[in-house]
Amino acid sequence: MESLLRRRAAYAAFTLLLAATAVMGGFDRLTAQAQVRSRWLEIRRMSGQVTYQRSSSRSASLGDRLQAPGHGVRTGRGASAVLALDDGVGVVNVAERTQLSVRRLETLSNGASVTVLDVPRGQARLNVRRFTNPSSRLELHTPSGVIAVRGTEFGVSASPGKTQVGTLEGAVTVSAQGEAVQLIAGTATVILEGEPPLTPQALDRELRFSLIQLYRHGEQLLIEGRGNPTNAVFLNGQELTVSLEGQIQATVTDAAANSVTLTIRNPLGEAQDYRLVVQ
Repeated sequence: MESLLRRRAAYAAFTLLLAATAVMGGFDRLTAQAQVRSRWLEIRRMSGQVTYQRSSSRSASLGDRLQAPGHGVRTGRGASAVLALDDGVGVVNVAERTQLSVRRLETLSNGASVTVLDVPRGQARLNVRRFTNPSSRLELHTPSGVIAVRGTEFGVSASPGKTQVGTLEGAVTVSAQGEAVQLIAGTATVILEGEPPLTPQALDRELRFSLIQLYRHGEQLLIEGRGNPTNAVFLNGQELTVSLEGQIQATVTDAAANSVTLTIRNPLGEAQDYRLVVQ
């Protein structure tokens, strides 16, 4: 009888152990889910008109968090925002007239962080320290390609049909159409939509522009110049087309205009204004 009681007591203890294990497994799963839900990017600084986008849009506030796919920010003319990654791995500097949103933001079961952001238009600069977990990754997606990074300072400028990427420190991998190029420090590349990335070239930090001609034709000002194809060029705030050879042509229809402002901006967000005057 005593032996039977001992067996029953042991069985009861075993059953309690299984139940406890199941409960702890449930807690582990809940903890893992909580880790996924806890990932975020937080607005730490901003200036000008910044819009916070979730299911609806409103003016952004310091401390607002992007926590799920579709959450994002949009900056107006002259505005900017700085977003901090939750794990302290880095920051994202969002320039004016830029749209940025979350595509994927989660923690894997092995503790790796996965951060995938969409930048359909505008300019963003990231400063990201090297990941300690080899499975962690951070990607930026534009309409033209994908930029993957494991630790570096780099920038991306996206516009319809074109993406420019430049690296200040470290290295990034830029891919499109099944082909990839590696950008080391001080280099840049261009991705045209539907084409692979171009061969990397030196990053232009001098923001050079050469005016070929500027003259009036009736009520129009005709401008022709040359710059670096890895830079974005804006005329009175409107982006211009830059050929792969760096050629820039534009027309301004304004009978009273005798000058225009041309802005050269590299993928890092560094910019230089040129005031062009009709002689």
